Parts: sequence; structure tokens; C-alpha cells
Amino acid sequence: MSNQTPQGRLLDYQHLRDRQSPPLYRCINRGAVVLVPGLPCASCQCSSPVQLPPPVTATPAQHQHNISTAFIPCLPIGSSDHCVCLCVNESSCVLLCPCSGPKEEGGGGEEGEEEEGGEEEGEEEEKGEEQEGEEGEEEREKKEKKEEKKKRTKKEEKREKKENNKKKKEEEREKKEKEKRKKRRRTRRRRRRRRRGRRRRRGRKRRRRRRGRRRRRGRKRRRKGRRRRRRRRGRKRRRRRTTRRRKGGGREGEEEIEEEKGEGGEEQQEEGGGEGEKGEEGRERKEEEREKKKENKRRRRTTTRRRREEEEEGEGEKEEKKKGRRRRRGRKRRRRRTTRRRRRRGRRRRKNEEEEEREKREKKKKRKKKEEKKKEKREKKEKNNKKKEGGRGRKRRRRRRRTTTRRRRRRRGRKRRRRGRRRRRRGRKRRRRRTTRRRTTTRKEGGGGEGEKGEEEERR
Repeated sequence: MSNQTPQGRLLDYQHLRDRQSPPLYRCINRGAVVLVPGLPCASCQCSSPVQLPPPVTATPAQHQHNISTAFIPCLPIGSSDHCVCLCVNESSCVLLCPCSGPKEEGGGGEEGEEEEGGEEEGEEEEKGEEQEGEEGEEEREKKEKKEEKKKRTKKEEKREKKENNKKKKEEEREKKEKEKRKKRRRTRRRRRRRRRGRRRRRGRKRRRRRRGRRRRRGRKRRRKGRRRRRRRRGRKRRRRRTTRRRKGGGREGEEEIEEEKGEGGEEQQEEGGGEGEKGEEGRERKEEEREKKKENKRRRRTTTRRRREEEEEGEGEKEEKKKGRRRRRGRKRRRRRTTRRRRRRGRRRRKNEEEEEREKREKKKKRKKKEEKKKEKREKKEKNNKKKEGGRGRKRRRRRRRTTTRRRRRRRGRKRRRRGRRRRRRGRKRRRRRTTRRRTTTRKEGGGGEGEKGEEEERR
């Protein structure tokens, strides 16, 4: 049922309590219907305005009344008894509690009693009057039904509006909650992605570092480095050759090569000393010295080739034998290296396995020791508990009391000793201060007999 006020608003219980308007009747059982004076009755939906009975006339068992509100005592739903009717109507309106819904209105009593004995004319007149009365009642009932329909339609519209408003509010709340959830999900995803990105970057950096180390260790890396260096050196050599040709210098004979051999040793000595030089000048010098050495090596190779060609004409067979020996020696060396490496690896594995086994044994020993200690502690506790349990009644209590009293006495004794020590120290300090004061006074005044007497009295 609707809670109607003069403004046509729906009021909550708190609003009604705060607003001290004329006395409002309210259902105790459900708290649904509030009947306001001056408005049509909200419970039975009749057109007559509500008139409130005085609440003071009711007993405290039936009514609970305050200054602003008076409560109608509500009967349980489905009972044949009825609440007080608040409508003033020609036909007496009998209702159940408003929270159980409206009850059919009882009419004011049908007029159809026939009088015993009388003339026929009187009967006809009475019949005519009855017909006229019935027609008037039917018209009234039709009007009342129309008014009730209008009221019902208005109330239904209000209810629908209420329900629509509630639905809209709930939908808005749901939308807001969904948006909040979406935002939370987005924030969580972003955080996860950032964390993942950081982890991946860290992982990539580590992998790159490892890759670099591996390449440096491997053969491919070395070869690539060598190729790059050779290319750079080749370019520099070409440039120098072009400059020499322009100046008029070219390749010299074998005599110059032999002279340069001696210079190569001196250059090596100079290189060792020049490594300490910093800056670009030192680097340029080193590069120039390296290039000179390489040129000397080339010249030596050319001379050796010529000699070999001359010797090979006479002694080609001998050299072939030597080459075969060299190849065999190289194979033997490689085999020895591989065998040595395998042996070393096997030794390392064995050592590692032995160390792991030792660690496992030590751990097992430690665990066993710990378990043994725990067992010993448990056994001691069990023995002590058994000792305490032996002896019933007074003896048992005495034993426990003795332990507590002894501890307390010991504590008291310790406290007394400490107090005694403190007092002695304080006494010593006071005596020293007095002696110092006395000395100062005796020097100034020239006597100290009275002071000593006073001190003795204080000691006593």
C-alpha cells in the first residue's frame, strides 16, 4: 500500500519520525500503510476523507502513542477480527489490518422486510418504494465502482513509475559497477604487462651477455675478428703503397729485407716499451709497427719460396716424405689433446659426484643427531612428568608449593642484597663528600673538632 502525504510523496519511516506533522497512524505488523488526515483512505480505497480517532482513549496494551505518531494494533493476517475502521461512511466499512489487504465492504443492511398483515394497496406502495430505492442504490454502486477504477488506475500508474525508477537506478548501478570492474581489469593487465616486459627485458639482457661470451669463446668469433682486422690492415697498406709510389719508392731487393729483419727485433723491443703510452698517438704507433712487421714477414716468405723452388728441383722426393711425417705428427698431437681433455672431464665429474655424496652423508648424520637429541628431550620430559604425577593429594601439592616458595625466597634474598649494596655505596659517597667539605672548612677556619662529633652522631 502507498504511504501518501499532502504533497503526494512516498515517505520512509525516518522521514515520518523526523517530520513532526499531525498524528500519523502506522501499522506495527508490516509498517506499510500510513493514514494521513485530509486524504482518502489508503487501505479500503473509499472516497471519504480519513478521520483519526483520539489515541488517548485507547489502553496502553492496544496503542503505543507518541507526540507525533500513534500506532494501530495489528492483528495477525487471516484472523476474523478487524482493526478500527478509520473511514466515516454511510455503510459501515469493516476491514482487516491494512497489511493483509482490503476486505469487501459490508452494506448498511438491505431493506426488504415484509410487514405481517396489511392491505394490498399498502403492499404495492411499499414495492414501488423498494424498486425506487434499489435503482438509487444501483446507481450509487456504479458511481463508486467508476471512482474506484479511477483511483486504482492512478495508483497503478504511481506503482509503475516507482518500479521503473527503481529499475533505472539498479541499471545505472550495474553499469557503474561494470565500468569499475573494467577499469580494475585494465589496470591489472597493464601492471602485469609492465612486470612481464621488465622480466623479459632482463632475460634478454642476460641472454645477450651470455651469447656474447659464448661467441668470444668459440672459433667462429675468432675468425670473424681476424677477418675484420685483416680487411682494415689491407686498406691501410694500399693507401701507403700509393703514397710511396708517388714519392718514388717501391719494393726493394733482398738486401733491404735482411736489414729489415734486424730492425724487426728492435721494433718488438720498442713495442713493449710503447704500450704504456696513452691516447691516440700511442695507438697509431702500435698499428704502424704491426704493419711493418707484417710487411717484413711477406718479404721473408717471398725469399723462402724462391729458395724452396730452387731446392725442390733437386730434392722434391725428400720434402714429400717430410710433409707426410708432419701430418702424422699433427694427428698424434690432436689425439693426445682429445684424450687428455676426456680424462680431465672424467676426473672433474668424479670429484663433483664424490663431493655431493659426502654432503648428503653429512646432512644425514646431522639429521640423525637432531632426531636423537629431540628423543632425549622427550624422554626427559616424560620422566619429569611421571615424577610429578607420583604422589596423590596433599603430598603432591606440597611438592609444587615448595618449588614456588623456594624461588620466591631466592628472589627476595637477591633483592635484599642489591638494596644493601646500593645503601653502602650511597653511604660511602656521603662520607667522602663530608670529608672534602670538612677539609675545606678546617683550612679556612683552622679547626674541625665539632664537625667530627656531628658526623659520629649521624653515623649512629
